[in-house]
Amino acid sequence: ALKIETPQVNYSPEDVIQIIYTSGSTGKPKGVIEDYRYLIRSVVTRREAYSFNSHDRILRLTSFSNTGPHLDIFISLIAGSAIYFHDVKLDGFHNLPEWIREHEITIFTGPPTTFRSFLEVLKPEDTFPSIRFFGSGGEKRLQSDMVAVKHHFPNVRQVGLSFGATEVPFAATSTVDIDKAIQYRELPSGKPHPDFKILIWDSEGNEVPPGMEGEIVIYGNSLARGYLNE
Repeated sequence: ALKIETPQVNYSPEDVIQIIYTSGSTGKPKGVIEDYRYLIRSVVTRREAYSFNSHDRILRLTSFSNTGPHLDIFISLIAGSAIYFHDVKLDGFHNLPEWIREHEITIFTGPPTTFRSFLEVLKPEDTFPSIRFFGSGGEKRLQSDMVAVKHHFPNVRQVGLSFGATEVPFAATSTVDIDKAIQYRELPSGKPHPDFKILIWDSEGNEVPPGMEGEIVIYGNSLARGYLNE
């Protein structure tokens, strides 16, 4: 009989597990160094925020080059969920409605821009009763988005909102009842995770009063290690 042994691998929370590049929206893309502590905190936070379970079928529409998809792979392994990838760059959105019905997707997540592109191919009467949860982050979420969620996903009772960056995904999260969500003109990003402290600073490094604009500063022990070659 074939003898299989679990390999003895020694690692620590500070060991590097991967490098993910930023989008470059503020300049040249940077390679963000992520360790095990960062990954575990991100996976646990996302699973708790979205309540994934063994009956879920998670839809992924975005590229592996950003943070979300690989987190969902680990979450699926932990929760026993299934994950389904639909490459909108190759297949577009036109066949996505039937694809969702065929695979009985239960979790729809993605940035608002992606969701709005999906809405463009829907008919007013299109509904997706298998979807139980909608999660969105990365961009401004509008009241019209939530109205569309309630109309096309009639069994969604709660929506997940999040704020973060490649250096610190899910720095803030919240789960909001859909009936409350549709009352906001622009939806909030949630409250800071207990592992983080979020401040708004002016150009001189001073905290600004509530309602004032400034730079977002995030403190915590589960941030990315830093940038490649810096």
